[in-house]
Amino acid sequence: MLHKFKNHWKDRLIPLLVAILIFTSFLTPAFGQEILLYQESQGFPVTGGVTYEEQTIFTSQGWQKIHILRADLTSDNVDIDTIIGSNGLSQRAPLNKMVQDNGAIAGINGDFFIMATPSAPIGPQISNGKLISTPLNLQGMSSIAMTYDKIPQILTMTFSGKLIAPDRSYYFVDGVNKIRDSYNHIFVYTPEFGQSTPKLGNGAPNLTFLTVKDNTIINISEGQTTEIPKDGLVLMAWGEGAAFMKGHFQIGDPVELELSIAPDISNLKMALGGGAVLVDNGAIPQTFAHNIAGTHPRTAIGFTADKKTMIMVVVDGRQAQSRGMTQQELAQLMLNLGAYNALNLDGGGSSTMVARPFCQTQTQVLNSVSEGVQRLITNAVAIFAREPVGQIYGLNIVSSSFNIAKSGHMTFQAQAYDKNYNLVDFDSSKVVWSVSNDIGYFEGNVFVAEKSGTGKVTASFGDIQASSDIRVLKDGVTLAIEPSKVQLNPGAKTTFRVSVIDAEGFKALLDPSDIKWKIVGDIGSMSGLEFTAGQTPASGAVIGEFSGLTAGALVQVGYYSQVVDNFETLNGKNFTSYPADVKGAFSIVSAPEPVYSGQASGRLDYDFTAGNATRAAYLSFGNSGKALPLNTSKISLWVYGDNQGEWLRVSVNDASGKETILDLARSVDWDGWKQIEVTLPSGKQPFTLKTIYVVETDPEASIKGAVYFDDLTALIAGNYNESLLPQPTVWTDTANQKGSGFTFGAVGAKPLVNPDQESYTRTMSAAAKIINNSNASLTLVVGQPWADNGSLSSQLKDFRNYKMTGKGYAVSSEKGANFMLLDATKGSLRLTDYNQWINLQKDLASLDKSKALFVVLDRMPENFSDTLEGDLLKKILISHAKSSGSSVWVIGGAGAAPFSSRAEDGVHFVSIPSINSPEPATVVFNVSDQAVNYQVIPIVDQIVSETVTVKAGTATNLKIYGVSPAGSKMLLGYPYTCDWKVSYSKPVGFDTKTLAFKAVDPGTATIEVKVGNISKSFPIIITDISVVVNGKEVVFPDELPYVNQDNRTMVPVRFVSESLGAQVEWDNDNRMVIICKDDKTIKLKIGESKADVNGKTVTFDTSAIIQNSRTMVPVRFISEALGAKVSWNQTIKTVEIQY
Repeated sequence: MLHKFKNHWKDRLIPLLVAILIFTSFLTPAFGQEILLYQESQGFPVTGGVTYEEQTIFTSQGWQKIHILRADLTSDNVDIDTIIGSNGLSQRAPLNKMVQDNGAIAGINGDFFIMATPSAPIGPQISNGKLISTPLNLQGMSSIAMTYDKIPQILTMTFSGKLIAPDRSYYFVDGVNKIRDSYNHIFVYTPEFGQSTPKLGNGAPNLTFLTVKDNTIINISEGQTTEIPKDGLVLMAWGEGAAFMKGHFQIGDPVELELSIAPDISNLKMALGGGAVLVDNGAIPQTFAHNIAGTHPRTAIGFTADKKTMIMVVVDGRQAQSRGMTQQELAQLMLNLGAYNALNLDGGGSSTMVARPFCQTQTQVLNSVSEGVQRLITNAVAIFAREPVGQIYGLNIVSSSFNIAKSGHMTFQAQAYDKNYNLVDFDSSKVVWSVSNDIGYFEGNVFVAEKSGTGKVTASFGDIQASSDIRVLKDGVTLAIEPSKVQLNPGAKTTFRVSVIDAEGFKALLDPSDIKWKIVGDIGSMSGLEFTAGQTPASGAVIGEFSGLTAGALVQVGYYSQVVDNFETLNGKNFTSYPADVKGAFSIVSAPEPVYSGQASGRLDYDFTAGNATRAAYLSFGNSGKALPLNTSKISLWVYGDNQGEWLRVSVNDASGKETILDLARSVDWDGWKQIEVTLPSGKQPFTLKTIYVVETDPEASIKGAVYFDDLTALIAGNYNESLLPQPTVWTDTANQKGSGFTFGAVGAKPLVNPDQESYTRTMSAAAKIINNSNASLTLVVGQPWADNGSLSSQLKDFRNYKMTGKGYAVSSEKGANFMLLDATKGSLRLTDYNQWINLQKDLASLDKSKALFVVLDRMPENFSDTLEGDLLKKILISHAKSSGSSVWVIGGAGAAPFSSRAEDGVHFVSIPSINSPEPATVVFNVSDQAVNYQVIPIVDQIVSETVTVKAGTATNLKIYGVSPAGSKMLLGYPYTCDWKVSYSKPVGFDTKTLAFKAVDPGTATIEVKVGNISKSFPIIITDISVVVNGKEVVFPDELPYVNQDNRTMVPVRFVSESLGAQVEWDNDNRMVIICKDDKTIKLKIGESKADVNGKTVTFDTSAIIQNSRTMVPVRFISEALGAKVSWNQTIKTVEIQY
């Protein structure tokens, strides 16, 4: 049995997010053979006497998300009743709208119902003592009910009825507000059903209607449907029932209805039909009278043994965050939650819970509905707050962020609520604000952050106070704007979020007053955080600045459209289905069937009446699909709906073949034509549309119908201009430097394929030398084991005291640190060995908190196959760092990716590349108390430079690389540790992180670099030479002009030649450059001091060379050979070319 979470509501204090970690060693298995690994609960008060709780449960079989409403039936403030939509039972409505329209503050979906329009519930419904719908007398279907004294009960109801004629003859009445296959008996329809009686399908016989007001017949008619009077009812039948009504009644006759429900319902205020009894007087039945097999989203309702608390539950399902439950598991859950009696309600896509969140005025959906949008339902159970708004009882502090940027501002608001948590209007200007720990001050309700640290913000209103924890970040190191790209229609608006991140990975949203905006391009305007697009198509960017940090977002305004299929011809389109036995068809049809434009439309027929698995009917565009134009951002489609709630989806492939499923409509809940559109995912353009299809996931649904398509249109965006964005700020880890204390090393694993390749062995040997030379006490080999234990011992023999990840769970305590080795080699901890979660949480509680903690695993948490599990691991470690004060580091395998590091909410994450990475490296850690430093030492055989020349007075990023044993290059800037020395007789600047070099005076400097035991020196020519053609300076993107040993000015041939209007080609076979202009052709071989000009040999006094993939030639020769005049301006050190 799972332990239950209990909310302890302290007097005048409201824990909005009460979260607890339940350690698994104290818990028994959850459901069946499941082992509970982690449980967290959070919740809030909905109103006085009603609480909401969300349970997140992680077990050996995966995830469950459970939503619980508890209502105190003894509270005068609490009332419970059933509700329907504003348009009646027949017109289904989403639960949230249903709850809001009825003035409730919470609710769950109700009875099973007919999945069609018009609709009706299967079981009975009584609302505020009024009969809304009768039971169908189905076996195994029970109902939840409550008396006027708020005593709950579960009943099995049966119905019988008679229509008695004036001559005292009678005929059977089969139900009130019901939909059936046969109407041979009489049915009653009241205004609660809707505006009219149900209209039957094509081919149905005519019906006879008796319209009744004040118990008197006012009209007798025949047809398919008739209007229901607002203050009356309609009797409806065909066949024998119709014959009885026509033969025994006339207009003006009195009507006597004898409607009987057993047991007696006269004392019931509410009742609602459901399915099987899940818990009966504290026990789960041996078998369920009505069982819905499989694992699905679920809804249940029950009450405690003392009948004082109603328990309403929704379990999410059919999604990664919650697999759902079997009916047996649901029964066990209700029992665990304290239900003495419980009933199963409609589930699957219907399972929905809504409530009014704390200190808000509107209800909202609290669970994750399985179909993405609320399914339309017929009825619900709702909770009402009956007491009026009272006096102020407490305060709630509201802010967009409780992390605040240093030197930033943050606006706080106070809300007042009464004892039932209703918002109370009050004069918020009289709230007094204060903050502890001297980290800033308030100007009115605006906090000004001065110093880094944590504190409490307190709001005081008279003798009522509320407090919230805040954090002022350290100096910001990066700025981020979200979303980073937006596409808007002209005049449309969007809101950006701007956040700053400090060196410890803490993130704070910025107050609009702290951001300076710059608009690039005629794209629109900013007001605070809101951007309004201009009225004409344009491309540009918004740039935000805070405290010297900048970031940007790209903006596209406007689309142009292109119809890619008008559905006038079949043209390769065909029908497929899943499973194969699902019936249907695709065809091109013309009027009188629905056509939106042109002469025809596409009709997709589907028949989901057979089977109970997920069923789908597809319009396929053939094996190659329908190609969408380049830069298509959205697709739109006109759809003629049949209002049956189908899920409408499309499948698209990007240019790399990656498939994405997109939702056009989670529910086709309309009749007639409607244009719908969907945004394509990020991916390689162009995209291809593969299928459009309808799908039904509810095993209980049994529907068939047709939808029509017309004018499939691509909405095409312009190109984003990345060059408009500022250079991103690169986060540099302040811990990346030499430290002292306890020392250990980390190196990546060998690849699982071809692990004995010679270069791998050399790389591993070099890594061992680096780590051993650092006097490391321990070596961590990070990644998946590539061999058996014996082979590993042999191949890793050069490492002293090594520990390898991927070998199971292990914990050790060294001189200066705690180590926790985890194993995710099968994709995640749970999939590898779920017991790791049990041990992890137990060992975290008992570790020596005076030591730094290193959690080491074969892959980073974000690379788990279960991303939720990876997020949970990070969450637990962040919580441990905060509660223990320990320095927490996560070291994981990066695979072929290069070394990287980041911080997130105070925890450091370090990715170690495998030795087959293009950038293999070792990491040496130093730990002194809680201080951790590290150095990243690349594993290289040699060092090369691709920068020979730099421009005087201009900062140039040098291209100096280390070459790995496998031959790959890595730029020797940050994050790598190298020893650098610059020799120059004149002032020079050099940044070892970015390799930015700058010298004002021309000459030749020497750069010396040492990596491990490898060192190399390179000359750097500092040139002040410029080349100008017809008064315009030639831009050389990499190799610059310089004077060689023959005192000749050498230039890259391509850029000068093209500036002179020539075309340049490269003949690789002959290592020759060919330059053509007008009637001249110049052929120049590398290494020679002569050239062929139109068949004649011309010599010059130096040789053409290749330098860093550029052909360098003497500028005078090439210019004059192309007919230009060349001169040298000594004053400004410029080659001037005229042509």
